[in-house]
Amino acid sequence: FSPTDAMTIAKTKIHMLVPLKMIPFQFPHEFFVQTTFGEHKRSARLFNISSTGAAIEFFELGPLPEEESEAKLQLLLPGHAEPLWLPARVVWSGKLAKVEVSPTITTGLQFMDIDEKTRARLWDFIIANETSSHA
Repeated sequence: FSPTDAMTIAKTKIHMLVPLKMIPFQFPHEFFVQTTFGEHKRSARLFNISSTGAAIEFFELGPLPEEESEAKLQLLLPGHAEPLWLPARVVWSGKLAKVEVSPTITTGLQFMDIDEKTRARLWDFIIANETSSHA
């Protein structure tokens, strides 16, 4: 094949690899996290997560983070003594569009300023859970 074909293949492989980390993984089991926003701390169920953000569900009534506000997600990974603290920006909040009546409020978070060590630890967690859910 020609150099042009090689560039097309290289671009395709790069394009296919980069978005993989942005595809959210939905957990097949209950996994709870702590969130902090403003003066409030709340527990939430981790609905899905990627290396760039997460969706969480609040079950009980209480204050909710406002869109575009800052929040922190505390994630205690199995096998680790120290939790990950993931600074985030609230990008959306509300019930899921596919659900007409829902007792939960789902909030979308976009991670901000995560160092490479934390991002690698988060990615390892995602891969380990994604792989085990298909076993």
